[in-house]
Amino acid sequence: MDYVNRGYWNAVMSASLCKFLILRVISERPRHGYGIVWRVAELTKHLCAPTQGAVYPALRDFEKAGCVASRIERRGRRERKVYRLTARGREALQAAAEVWHHGLQRLRTIVRPAVTSRMKVGP
Repeated sequence: MDYVNRGYWNAVMSASLCKFLILRVISERPRHGYGIVWRVAELTKHLCAPTQGAVYPALRDFEKAGCVASRIERRGRRERKVYRLTARGREALQAAAEVWHHGLQRLRTIVRPAVTSRMKVGP
């Protein structure tokens, strides 16, 4: 594990944000899996770009919990599953947004000094 690599830390942050961001982009309008991946990346300016391997399990979990509902949409010969937020999903998004908002405010006071000052390392 290369803890000095910023890519590692970006992946950790991205994984933590993934479920919140999935709900957030579905709240804009119903979307299919690839549309969710694309919109999350666009919304975060590629800070968080979840893979389909992360998005689909989260969508299954949300659907099982009643936070999203899906329907099959046909376009020509193609079929894709489109997800929309339910009332329970809107409640989950609100709860997540409040937690992330509060958490980010707290983290800002912790992270800023580490970035802006030269911290003494060692004994």
